[in-house]
Amino acid sequence: MRVLGAFLVACLLMLGIVVWQLVPRGGREQQATSDTRPRAHQSALAEVGPAVGIPASQGRVAAGGSPAVEQRDGSLTQAKATSRPADAASQPAVQWAADPEHRRAERRLAAAREALAADPSNAAALRDALAAVRELDRWAEARRMLTRLVEVEPEDTEIRFEYAVTLMRLSRWVDAVHTLRVVVGQQPDHGHGWYNLAVAHQALGHLEEARRAWDRAVELLPDNPDAYAQRGEVLLDLHEWSAAAADFEAALEREPEDIESALNLSLALWKLGRLDEAQERVAGVIERHARHVPALNRMAELRWAAYEMGPETNRAQREAAIAYWRRSLEVDRSQPAVEALVKAALGAGDGE
Repeated sequence: MRVLGAFLVACLLMLGIVVWQLVPRGGREQQATSDTRPRAHQSALAEVGPAVGIPASQGRVAAGGSPAVEQRDGSLTQAKATSRPADAASQPAVQWAADPEHRRAERRLAAAREALAADPSNAAALRDALAAVRELDRWAEARRMLTRLVEVEPEDTEIRFEYAVTLMRLSRWVDAVHTLRVVVGQQPDHGHGWYNLAVAHQALGHLEEARRAWDRAVELLPDNPDAYAQRGEVLLDLHEWSAAAADFEAALEREPEDIESALNLSLALWKLGRLDEAQERVAGVIERHARHVPALNRMAELRWAAYEMGPETNRAQREAAIAYWRRSLEVDRSQPAVEALVKAALGAGDGE
């Protein structure tokens, strides 16, 4: 019986291993990494506070950190990115030893390294090595491969552009700016080059340089909603409210469900004194996303601003502001700043 029991246990263990190997890779990776996703990807919005009278930021809403320079169709283009630590970008993603794709990439990398040992300037081998390390998400290695490729093929604009993309993945913004300036110098109509140059300048806080690069990116990529939205953020930081509003409206024409642009448009309209229109924009977001915390907080801001325009006659606006903050807290209790705002708002009405 003991031998039979041991045999059954061994069979069950083998069956478990087989089942594990049959589980789709994506499902395993998603489970393994679900708790380590960047918070900016989960919530792409910055904190918002109320208007004058209660300490607040009245800040713009960020579109998920710096826009990424990810590949959508095999050629480098742009998409909204998550913010992540520079060192995290150089770490490989979760890999499974049994994954055929992983094994193929490792074999391809080994073959490329063997060729490079014989000829360090072998462009084909460098490209093979680059493709392999990118598939393995080893971005620090990708940067080294691209550094060598740029030296071997200095006139290849797309290789230099891809080098800049990798630098941005690693948050090496200054190096990315230098590289992208060369890219747009070699190819002045490189729309994605201008786009990423604007991103890099914006990440460094170079607002005027970012604005000029966004102007060129919008000119070359007139149907890209992200270009308008990102330029709008720069214009908000420059306090150019009318131009910012126009950009967010253009972004929404191309991507009507863009919540960040809708909330940023509400901020620009508010600054222009068009409070009713600002409230309408946020109301539209809340109608579609009733539990969207930043939208609830922004509506509370706007209601409070309306209250402060005439505290004696606009008491209903104060109550509405408090109600929206409370709705926000019902969704997310971990907002001590909002709790403080509710207390301050309640106290503001004590003397009435």
